[in-house]
Amino acid sequence: MQNSRLRKINSLIREQFARVIFEECDWARPLALAVTQVDTAPDLSHSRVKVSLLGDEVTRLQALGKLTGQASHLRYVLAQRIEIRKMPFIKFELDDSISQGEKVVKLIDSLDVPVDTDDTSEK
Repeated sequence: MQNSRLRKINSLIREQFARVIFEECDWARPLALAVTQVDTAPDLSHSRVKVSLLGDEVTRLQALGKLTGQASHLRYVLAQRIEIRKMPFIKFELDDSISQGEKVVKLIDSLDVPVDTDDTSEK
């Protein structure tokens, strides 16, 4: 379980990273990129930054590659904005929760369940 200090750091990194990516990565704007979660190690050695991207799998993987390539620059910019003892190294990961949710909704919509029109609650 995370302590309150680590939760605050994760929240601060998530909020600031969203701004940094928006300002520094012009290519990411049309992709509706969102920083969804940050998990930082207790010793602040590294952070896993989960990002959600809209688009097909190829586009998402290309964007993840670009983020990974710019990770050191983005970490530097982030370090200028956050006063923290040690800025963790950044590892980006895709957050598939939105696409998984879309698949569940499509599955539910594809079910052919008859609608019950009998109102049995009035007896």
